[in-house]
Amino acid sequence: MRFRLALALAISLLVGAFVFPEISAAVNLAGANALLGLVASETAIGLSIGLLTRFYFTAMQFAGALIATLLGLSSMSPAIDDGELVPPPTDMLSLTAVALFLVTDLHLEVIAALVNSYSVLPATDAFSGEIWLRNLTEVASTASLLAVRLAGPILVIVVALNMVLGIAGRMLPMLPMQFLGAPLVLGLGLIVFASTSDVFFENFIVAFGRWLAKG
Repeated sequence: MRFRLALALAISLLVGAFVFPEISAAVNLAGANALLGLVASETAIGLSIGLLTRFYFTAMQFAGALIATLLGLSSMSPAIDDGELVPPPTDMLSLTAVALFLVTDLHLEVIAALVNSYSVLPATDAFSGEIWLRNLTEVASTASLLAVRLAGPILVIVVALNMVLGIAGRMLPMLPMQFLGAPLVLGLGLIVFASTSDVFFENFIVAFGRWLAKG
């Protein structure tokens, strides 16, 4: 928690150095009486940008939870991710997403988006709930579709395999399909994930980078 607070303070000082003329002009224009409203508006805008960014990492967590459920790994010893107990695949995908976020310099794009936000939403403009709700709906929809698309190949393979096992179980009732199915689903699911992991993470980075570029 202390590290996050220190990092937030450092980024605030960094962004403030770039937008100091705009902030200074807005403070002088607003006056002492409207200063509190200006601070509240800028805080709301910053929190909204952070929340929208968080949606993309939540999409990775959702995809990991979906994959863990499909492969029967949700009952494994949980890992701790952001203070919450999650299945190991979810934790692995979250850490990989953060690593790619840093390696591909998307964190610099986030800082650039914060600086550019003062051109799109000047400090003299109040926080717009309509714009916020529109962006929230768009990002939530995009992130949800991204999560399903990331887990899509495994979902298709697992559903198809379960259908085959169900048909085989009806034709050969003497075979213990419940014992044969679990390792087959897990093994085939891991093979599919290993073969599609490059595209999996590339889709995440491309979608995230496109949203940051769009602003």
